[in-house]
Amino acid sequence: MSRTSEAMRESTLILYYKLAPPEKATRSEEALRISGLIVSHLRDIPVGSSTAASHTWPLYMAGSVLTGGPEADPAIVERRKFIRNRLVAIRSERGIRSIDAVRTRLEEIWMAPLEVGVGGMMEEGPVPPALVDTRNLCRARLVDPVLIRQACAK
Repeated sequence: MSRTSEAMRESTLILYYKLAPPEKATRSEEALRISGLIVSHLRDIPVGSSTAASHTWPLYMAGSVLTGGPEADPAIVERRKFIRNRLVAIRSERGIRSIDAVRTRLEEIWMAPLEVGVGGMMEEGPVPPALVDTRNLCRARLVDPVLIRQACAK
């Protein structure tokens, strides 16, 4: 349970780095480091564990900073692979259909061109209008800081 708790705590730090006003340029590097910690915490927890269903949030937040398209650093590509495989395994084991939306959104983030976003974080390029629609945000029940900022800016 403590590994899951640590992953949750670190996910919140990534969210903070994405939403808080920028104070220093190293935020994206720190978020990448935290992403690695989240993956290492969750790697050893079996998919059949009673806590595995709660791993969607930390997996999403860890994956949300792994930008760079297909040419990304090998360590980033390896983390993406773990996150993708873990989400597929949780979906298969638990039957949680919303995981498909999480996985789809992460794939979009991973393949999008980079832009410097709010908070000095490297973020994905333009978001398709359908994803910015606040009704879709509520239906998907995803907390995506980029989408929330764009939806609130309208």
